[in-house]
Amino acid sequence: MILLLRDDRGAVREIDAALFDMDGTLVDSVVATERAHHDWARAHGVLDRESRDLDGVVATPGALEVTAWLDAHAIPWAVVTSADEPLARTRLGAAGISPTVLVSRRDTVRGKPDPDPFDTGARRAKVAAQRCLAVEDTQAGVDSGRAAGTLTAGLGDLDADIRIADLPHLIRLLDASPT
Repeated sequence: MILLLRDDRGAVREIDAALFDMDGTLVDSVVATERAHHDWARAHGVLDRESRDLDGVVATPGALEVTAWLDAHAIPWAVVTSADEPLARTRLGAAGISPTVLVSRRDTVRGKPDPDPFDTGARRAKVAAQRCLAVEDTQAGVDSGRAAGTLTAGLGDLDADIRIADLPHLIRLLDASPT
């Protein structure tokens, strides 16, 4: 299936896959991250609590719905994150999200804003990067997706091709797309 999405300039782009950032985009892990950093700062040298602490780690509003929508319409999707794989799998699992494709920090030579993470995600999803939508919550992530040639969707007020308030907004855009 091909999605047609209109960017903020009015141009229509065909999309064959979606590539999502994890923290802040699909998963809200701020509370657990802050606790881990606080503990580290206080104790210096203790084991990293970040991958064990899942209290408060939840899917962001709309994350489960948008990934289910993509699955129901046979649209490939991937998670492209700067986290390491064990942390990413733990947090995604706690949020109830099971990506078929996961690109983590160790899967790329250079991280965001370099195009390498999204190029890798597109390649693993078996779709050309130019036919992917990169969904991000940081400007470095949007810049990474743009450098890879993807259409970019930025949460909030980011300088992206499509600005979305949240993932339910993205779902409405997808629902409105001709199939």
